[in-house]
Amino acid sequence: MINAEDWKQEQERLDMVTEKLQARIAELEPEVAGLHGQVTDIRKQFWEEVTVNTSTDEDFEETFYSIRQQEAILSERERSHRQRVQQWKNMKRLLSSPYFGRIDFQEDGLGFTEKVYIGVASFVDSDGMEFLVYDWRTPIASMYYDYSPGEAGYDTPGGYVSGKMKLKRQYQIREGQLHNVFDTSLTNCCSRCSEKARTTR
Repeated sequence: MINAEDWKQEQERLDMVTEKLQARIAELEPEVAGLHGQVTDIRKQFWEEVTVNTSTDEDFEETFYSIRQQEAILSERERSHRQRVQQWKNMKRLLSSPYFGRIDFQEDGLGFTEKVYIGVASFVDSDGMEFLVYDWRTPIASMYYDYSPGEAGYDTPGGYVSGKMKLKRQYQIREGQLHNVFDTSLTNCCSRCSEKARTTR
């Protein structure tokens, strides 16, 4: 178990992440509903917006490009809708238990330590600059499963990143409240978390 001050700080951070998740869900819900309505309307109006005329080559060509334009609009709206729905689902999944693990990692050559919180999906702050939660499948999160505190590293498309893991922490969170927090140095201690993440994808 961790000390009382660490527990307080962890609960405060959890409260902050939960509030940001709730705000993001509230933002996404009208977008998801609005885009769904747009997709439905475009589908209904698809042929109304297209005048099919094949009398001449020029008319046929104009009809062809008109159909292609409508298809492109529909495809873009459907893609936006799918992306928003997936984001909304991810946020809803994170809400009751945003993360289950954390590592503190200092990359070689850098003078700061990054706190990497790990959950079943990624969650980025509204400014797009800070990962509040990393998806367990991201390269940096792999260290949680592969290393104990000490020398560590992970592969990226740009090459291998080496450094030192200064902390490895596990959480039990239910409905936005901490139920258990403990630090560990055992590489395989989080196999249950790993399996849970895989089965809740």
